[in-house]
Amino acid sequence: MYYIFGKYGVIHKIQTIINKDTKGTTFMVFLRYPRCEKPMDHLSRFNVENQYLIVLYLLSTSENE
Repeated sequence: MYYIFGKYGVIHKIQTIINKDTKGTTFMVFLRYPRCEKPMDHLSRFNVENQYLIVLYLLSTSENE
């Protein structure tokens, strides 16, 4: 994931959760908001090992203030 998303900006943290209901969910934290817009546009529906990425973003409340 660092290789795929790292070219769009500095990644602060990646957290992956795997459970029986999903094949995996990954949370990617960029240091700056504008950095998350490009991967969302470029990588939605991107195929990685026969799985398609769904890229969404969420602003934390501390970023909105």
